[in-house]
Amino acid sequence: MKRFYQEHQKPNTTCLKDGGSEDVEIAKCLRKIGVYPGKSVDKYNRERFHPGSFLAHFLGPIPNWLYSYAENKPESVNQYSSY
Repeated sequence: MKRFYQEHQKPNTTCLKDGGSEDVEIAKCLRKIGVYPGKSVDKYNRERFHPGSFLAHFLGPIPNWLYSYAENKPESVNQYSSY
């Protein structure tokens, strides 16, 4: 975050300060300064960060576009399967 902030303070930065999809723009900016993402999964190899709302992830349905973007493919589980 410190490096991201420092890059944004430069008057000649090529990082967007407004507009676009913030997650994509932050990733582009970080790549320009040599910062690359790592995996962020729990001990069961499940994603820690999710692009949808809280309810969407628990109640579904999983949006089709997520299957093509997610590194670890989302799984749909019957919410009543443990009863």
